[in-house]
Amino acid sequence: MEIVRAMQTISPDTQVIFSTVSTDHAVEAFEVNAIGYLVKPYSEADIVKVFARASVRRERANDNVLIQVGNDMKLFRNNDVMTIESDRHYTNITVRDGTVKRFHTGFSEILPLFKGFIEINRGLAVNMSCIDMIKSSVVTMCDGKSYKIARGRKDEVVARYTEFVLRQN
Repeated sequence: MEIVRAMQTISPDTQVIFSTVSTDHAVEAFEVNAIGYLVKPYSEADIVKVFARASVRRERANDNVLIQVGNDMKLFRNNDVMTIESDRHYTNITVRDGTVKRFHTGFSEILPLFKGFIEINRGLAVNMSCIDMIKSSVVTMCDGKSYKIARGRKDEVVARYTEFVLRQN
C-alpha cells in the first residue's frame, strides 16, 4: 500500500487494480481508491469488468477541468460550462445554471483546458454542445441567450459546428 500511496502523490490520476491470491488487503485497497481487486483465480469476464470500470472513471475524469489561480480553485464539468469570456485581465466562465466564476487569468490560458468550445468572437467562446442553433450570424444557446458571430469567423464557426454535430451522431 505504501507504493500505491507514493505513486498517487506523484500521479494522482493513476488507476490501480490489485491482482492477488487472497482478500487480506481488500479493505486497504479500496481505502487507496483502487478501481478493482481481483482474487485469483479470476475469469476473463472479471478482467473485462474491472477494465470497463477503469475506462468509465477515466472518461469522467477527462470531462472535468480544474482551474486554480492563486488560492482560487474550481472544478468544472466540461459539459456544464456554457461560455468562456475574456474581460480585460479576467476570464469569466458561465455554467448552465447561470453562475459566473471569475478568474484573474488570461482567456488564452483557460480556453485550451476545455473541450468542444469554439471562439465565435474575440474573447468569447461557446460550448458547441450547448448551441441550440446558428442562424445568420447569431449563435443561440440552449439557455436562450444569443451571441453575435464575428464576421471573419462565421464560415469557420459553421464548419466546425457542423463537423461537431456530425461526429456526435
